[in-house]
Amino acid sequence: IDITERKLAEEAIRESNEVLRAILNASTESVFVMDSNGIVLAGNEMTASRFGKKIADMIGANIYDFLPTDVAEARKKRADNVFRERKPVHFEDERFGVWIENSLYPIFESDGQVKRIAVYGRDITERKRAESRDRKRTHAFELLAKGASLSTVLEAIIAIIENDFEDVLCSILLLDESKQHLLHGAALRLPEFFNQAIHGQEIGMGNGSCGTAAYT
Repeated sequence: IDITERKLAEEAIRESNEVLRAILNASTESVFVMDSNGIVLAGNEMTASRFGKKIADMIGANIYDFLPTDVAEARKKRADNVFRERKPVHFEDERFGVWIENSLYPIFESDGQVKRIAVYGRDITERKRAESRDRKRTHAFELLAKGASLSTVLEAIIAIIENDFEDVLCSILLLDESKQHLLHGAALRLPEFFNQAIHGQEIGMGNGSCGTAAYT
């Protein structure tokens, strides 16, 4: 039996799958396909990296086993809704300080049934931080417009900075009337003994890190 055409078709499918796999693995978004039980059928390495694994370790496994119980329950309800309603679902959630924009799409079989769904996840942490920064900036301007106290306005500004740099402790120092000494202006997370030590520090080379920085 001449099976040339069948072999050519199989080779074309194999090459097509290889191209698709390469595209998925090059994507900066998490992409995977699962069935109604949560079994991972296919996916890219970005998906696995978010769980600290390789995609080969996740194929055939239950996606919900990789999530905290409460998160898994919420995700399963959303997925079940996609299978039942046969419509996409979009939502955002946050885990360990990382915001992910998720989209669940039904995959229709030739008979119109939905037995699998495609799940896309995009890291939107930077966008969320920018939104938070804009809200805080607007709040600071509102405080200025309403004539809030100087310390209140300065604390609002510090909140903007510390929001952008999570590991940074920020303070704002003022000059005294002679412009020769530093005064405590505002600080949200610095210890009080540090604020007191800085208050009144003379500006000059070698006068502590703040006195030296102000001098130079």
